[in-house]
Amino acid sequence: MKAIQLSGNDYKLWNRLGATFANGENHEEALKAYRTAVDLKPGYVRAWVNVGTSYANQGKLQHAIRFYLRGLELNPDASHVWSYVRTVLVADARLDLLPFVEQRDLEEFKKAIPF
Repeated sequence: MKAIQLSGNDYKLWNRLGATFANGENHEEALKAYRTAVDLKPGYVRAWVNVGTSYANQGKLQHAIRFYLRGLELNPDASHVWSYVRTVLVADARLDLLPFVEQRDLEEFKKAIPF
């Protein structure tokens, strides 16, 4: 926490703090830290994806997809994020949406999701 006090505007440091909280299964604090990272740098894909992963780890799968989509809007070529979306859709039994993921058709996928 001392580093955050010294470098409170360092988005990467906030993201790392979020990862530390997430590794300790302190999801609420992880989400706060990740959200601070994206507030500081809205184009920071890794933090958006980490927010999604935190929600996925809590079983909040639709929330997870929303944040993964934000990451994909910023970088539609991020293969690992498409994989995370696929994993969440399978876990949520939304197999009907998998073709959009397989085709990496972000715009059609966003139109097809009901949330």
